Amino acid sequence: MRADEGLNKYDKESLGLLSAMLVRDYRSDARIGIKALEIIGRLNKWDDDSVRTALKQAYVEVEGETLKNLGDRDLLILAALIKNQDTNRAYSEVSASGNMLLRGVSKSTFFQSVNYLQNLGLITLIKKKIGRYYTMESQILLSDESIVSGELRKRL
Repeated sequence: MRADEGLNKYDKESLGLLSAMLVRDYRSDARIGIKALEIIGRLNKWDDDSVRTALKQAYVEVEGETLKNLGDRDLLILAALIKNQDTNRAYSEVSASGNMLLRGVSKSTFFQSVNYLQNLGLITLIKKKIGRYYTMESQILLSDESIVSGELRKRL
């Protein structure tokens, strides 16, 4: 529908590829799909490579903007969750960190940040049983986790 109304020319097969890749690789994120259509429409190239390139570029722009809007502490906590999916281990790493932004972070503050990251769609939490106890494990929803370290390098 957007293609009919907003593009002069397009290829239905390329739109099908874009749609399939968006579902498979980018969690059906409509923001990424719309941005990719904008990029492809500007270039007016409808081959498979152009679709793949546009999706990657759209992903970096959309997720990059989300990461740019994160506070420094939340970004550092996200980086800790990428290293250690177990939230208890990630909290131990954060609390032992020598970083001024993380010094004195309480467990409740840490989990408030984790919940915020989940609300942004950057992670999801899964309850996991270890022995007789339950813990929370984070699943990183970023397709390219390296953009987190890239954003950290820019800031710190």
